[in-house]
Amino acid sequence: MQPWTQEKGVVEAGVKYLKVNFLPLREFRDLADLNAQACGWVMNEAGQRVHGTTRQKPLTLFELDRAHMLELPAVAPALGTWHRVTVHRDCHIAHERALYSVPFTLVGKTLWLRATDTAVFVYHEHQLGATHRRAQRPSVRDHLPPGAQLFFSHDRA
Repeated sequence: MQPWTQEKGVVEAGVKYLKVNFLPLREFRDLADLNAQACGWVMNEAGQRVHGTTRQKPLTLFELDRAHMLELPAVAPALGTWHRVTVHRDCHIAHERALYSVPFTLVGKTLWLRATDTAVFVYHEHQLGATHRRAQRPSVRDHLPPGAQLFFSHDRA
């Protein structure tokens, strides 16, 4: 048996323990109730038993580890998704039905886009090329070719 399958089995054993010893015959009104029951079960039952492998109580081992744990950051990290995008002739890329401008020198190139809940970051060869707030069509005039910049600088009148 491969070492990774043994480790996988150890992790899955914890899931099996939860399914067999916590979930049967329980009912939950909502997620808060499930969390409260799970917390009570961990603190009073699962965490107090003598573990078959370590021969120690899980909560005792947790207290040893707690001294070495760091606090969570005050602000959660901005998680994002990565996507390959191609720059259109109009100096824009499309992501989730929205268009975002990038420098005109990147027209026709394939770039990487990182989208978070609030912003879009566009990279070319590991260099940040553009940043936008999530919106419908945010265009930065400096991203457009000189002729287009001149066109958009004219007053309608």
